[in-house]
Amino acid sequence: MASPPHVVEKLVEAIQTPRTNCYSISRGITGLRLGNAAYYARRFDVEINPETETNVTLGSKEGLANLVMAITSPHDVALVSNPSYPIHAYGFIIAGSTLRHIPLEAEANLMVELERAVLHSVPSPLALVLNSPSNRTAQVVTKDFYKEVVKFCLKNEIYILFDLAYAEIFLKRFRLPLYLRFQVLKDIVVEFTSLSKTF
Repeated sequence: MASPPHVVEKLVEAIQTPRTNCYSISRGITGLRLGNAAYYARRFDVEINPETETNVTLGSKEGLANLVMAITSPHDVALVSNPSYPIHAYGFIIAGSTLRHIPLEAEANLMVELERAVLHSVPSPLALVLNSPSNRTAQVVTKDFYKEVVKFCLKNEIYILFDLAYAEIFLKRFRLPLYLRFQVLKDIVVEFTSLSKTF
């Protein structure tokens, strides 16, 4: 599909402005971070600080890869579903981490698989990558699963990297709960959204 005319016009206007002929601010321009905070407040009833709790990257893939490079050391263990979107696994591989795959077969019990993975991982896992609706299988999880996995990750001191690229693509029966509704989780959860997937 062709891009909407008003979007194309705005891009042409922006590229003809001399001040756009340089690098942007690394964490994202102020207006865009303010817009992201306003979107979270309006859409999800979640308050985030545009100065300290939101960052803009070239895409959620770049954001996830950069975060993984920043938080991991060689031989750290990451829990990643299999199958998954490629950067979920390869971000950790590039950083020198060890992967522990969580199978996503239809009959798999995700909590049982997570418990097994933690039990058999040395060292203990550093991070868990979640993606729902899942890119590769289209599986969705329930609010009850979120409650269980959050409790599990808090107990085991595991970061949750939550890929929300499809936050605006859902079935009527499925309303996506956000981790950031809970203030305590801001210490262990990083969420990634995607402008291109949404629009």
